[in-house]
Amino acid sequence: MSEKPAKPQVRNEQRCDQILTAATTCFRQYGFHKASMSIIAKEASMSVGHIYHYFENKESIITAISEKDQAKHNEMFAKFIAAEDPLESMLDHLDEGMNDCTNREQTTLMLEVWAEASRNISLHQILSKFDEEIRDQLTEIIAKSIAANHLPSKSKEELKTKANMMMAMFEGIMLRSHMNPEMNPHLLIGELRTLIKALILT
Repeated sequence: MSEKPAKPQVRNEQRCDQILTAATTCFRQYGFHKASMSIIAKEASMSVGHIYHYFENKESIITAISEKDQAKHNEMFAKFIAAEDPLESMLDHLDEGMNDCTNREQTTLMLEVWAEASRNISLHQILSKFDEEIRDQLTEIIAKSIAANHLPSKSKEELKTKANMMMAMFEGIMLRSHMNPEMNPHLLIGELRTLIKALILT
């Protein structure tokens, strides 16, 4: 028996994923600026017009890539927030965060996109929106962690500062993984665990 043809919505999702995968490869290989829509189309084995049917421009492609990444963060953060002690839940999943920060393909893409965002106002606004969402969720996780450990509450500004510091630590690991690819991420987890506990509980 022959397989039924994919439904239009499924086909659209598959096409979008195909384009996003191709764009990710091209952004890493050529850089955001040099990865033209024609290059992305060739990598995706599609026509340029077909890609424009799904995405208006490269910024909209980056938005879609960021949305997928954001959805992954949202799912994990929801688990932390729902836990009896969000801090312990977060520390239990620290190896996953370390894997993301030291994944060569993923971090190469992020560094390239960040570099382009320093010159591209539209792209900077897109990334700033997602950055703010992550920061707000981390702020909530930190506040609930402090409450779960029966510590004095912090001001909103203090909580945001702690969230910014935590994000800076993970972003710094991304950079270090490129500058020093020989570093041992498993050893870093122990040090990072100590730093995060000190950051949240003091």
